[in-house]
Amino acid sequence: MQKKTVITIQSIRTDECFQLFWDKVLKMTEGKGINDPVLPRKRKHPKRYEDCEAANEYETPFLMYRRIYYEALDWLTTSISTRFDQPGYRLSCIWLFTKFVIGSSEQKRIMLLV
Repeated sequence: MQKKTVITIQSIRTDECFQLFWDKVLKMTEGKGINDPVLPRKRKHPKRYEDCEAANEYETPFLMYRRIYYEALDWLTTSISTRFDQPGYRLSCIWLFTKFVIGSSEQKRIMLLV
């Protein structure tokens, strides 16, 4: 189940899927008094950081939100994978399943045999 979920999430990590998502969000905002997406204002860096270049400057809101979309999908797939790929997770699921199907008294006997 976890692997199918990760595969599904990875399948929507494309420019075409983001374009569909972007278009749908913009269409949902029409007629509701919601402004179009804009870039955050450029902030002046402190003088002690003047040698540094401005980080993550985007030309359009579309590019900024595309990066956020990809980061969110990456974070989601990583979180799901690390949560369900733990060594004891599979054994825990088997134990809970036998407890549900057989009952607690029989489960103890089966766990001793394993």
